[in-house]
Amino acid sequence: HYPPVSMLFLVIMLTLGYTGLAFAAGSAVKPALMTVALLGSWGVSVSVLVMSTSVLGVPMGWKVGARLFSLAAIPLLLKMAAAAAVSVWTTLSPFYFQAGPSLFVLQPSFWLQRVDFFEIWSVLLLGVLVRVQAGSNGRKTAGVTACVWSVGLLLAWAVQNVGGAN
Repeated sequence: HYPPVSMLFLVIMLTLGYTGLAFAAGSAVKPALMTVALLGSWGVSVSVLVMSTSVLGVPMGWKVGARLFSLAAIPLLLKMAAAAAVSVWTTLSPFYFQAGPSLFVLQPSFWLQRVDFFEIWSVLLLGVLVRVQAGSNGRKTAGVTACVWSVGLLLAWAVQNVGGAN
């Protein structure tokens, strides 16, 4: 069973994703692909969190990891809500929404596009939540957040380049 926080997170995440797609005119992203990408990314990220904490000596079970990751990813829900609102307002794809310095660059690279204030907020929040776990310290927290964020970047790259999120 999933923790209630995680279930609520997943339902809100999917609802916001579908809302953004529903109002985007002619989006190339199919709802089934978006569902797989969102749920798959969440599952992989939680798995990396649980495995990396365990490897670094911070015991964490699946339910705790799912709850912790879902809480840390609340800023991403805020980003998705803003993206859905932009889709409703403009009919543009929610995948075009950005909240970072790439807004001020004519043709930003993929990696500059990944510098997003909501994503950084989530990473910092994850660090705070991992840091308060029994057996954690600054070095372990940095290692865990680096692992989870690195995998998140790779997943974002894969969704954009393989899944056709452009």
